[in-house]
Amino acid sequence: MQKKRWARIGMVIVLVILAVFLFENKTRLLHRIADEVLFNNYHHYLSCKDLPDLETVERQLNEFDSTVKQIESLSEGNVALEVDKSSCPGKGSIKIYFPSRSVRQQIEEILGGKTFHGVPLDLINW
Repeated sequence: MQKKRWARIGMVIVLVILAVFLFENKTRLLHRIADEVLFNNYHHYLSCKDLPDLETVERQLNEFDSTVKQIESLSEGNVALEVDKSSCPGKGSIKIYFPSRSVRQQIEEILGGKTFHGVPLDLINW
């Protein structure tokens, strides 16, 4: 009788771990919480198929050059924008590196959210 009880408890534990793993794999909820709370970062976590092509990303950066300059001027020498070309061949997103939470908030205000005129962003506190 005791063995059956432990077997059931073990089965429940395995099912809970599996459910948490599948949920995290699908939603990246724990990653998002750690990014936001611990590191003051934001990552888009989009798959390659959901990213725009590199030409579109480059075109948006060039078209909105004044926005780029405005963001970079928030903290001279401490804010940088780059195109992430390495994650997905032929696809891209934009990474913005910033020094503090207040600068991140200003960047989000300038952009009106967490995309650069429709291009997915990673906001990285360095």
